[in-house]
Amino acid sequence: MAISPDKAYLITKNLLISKADEEDIPKVINLNRIALPENYSPDFFDEIFRRYGELFYVAKLNGDVVGYVMCRTEFPSIAHVISLAVHPNYRRLGVATRLMMEVHKAMARIGLRKSYLEVRVTNQPAINLYEKLGYRKTRVIPSYYMDGTDGFLMELNLEGWKV
Repeated sequence: MAISPDKAYLITKNLLISKADEEDIPKVINLNRIALPENYSPDFFDEIFRRYGELFYVAKLNGDVVGYVMCRTEFPSIAHVISLAVHPNYRRLGVATRLMMEVHKAMARIGLRKSYLEVRVTNQPAINLYEKLGYRKTRVIPSYYMDGTDGFLMELNLEGWKV
């Protein structure tokens, strides 16, 4: 389904990126099931929101959650991007880029110096996005995903990020 340039403009113009709140979590869980092949338990989402809410962002269009990114801190100065998802109807419109830019600013604000994530070696659109944002592949993780697919570990240096 191709989106017209006018509709794409309206979507990006009206897209709101904000920290997630408690009422967003059921919508995030539903989106995770729609958008990704592997899913976390509702309890996991609740725990990440409670413990790391400053690094949990949603993208909303007319009140509907169309994307999210959730991260956690590890060690004193490292962030782990646990999950990034955009509803299939809203992909390739800059939603993921805007979510990642916002969470990177939040990471820098709280003094984190590095971010890392895992991505399927077969997910070229996501790899392209992460490379555009400055992430670099650091190694292959054999059979990282439940279906046996390898993953790339990708890292980003946050020092010098504008907040």
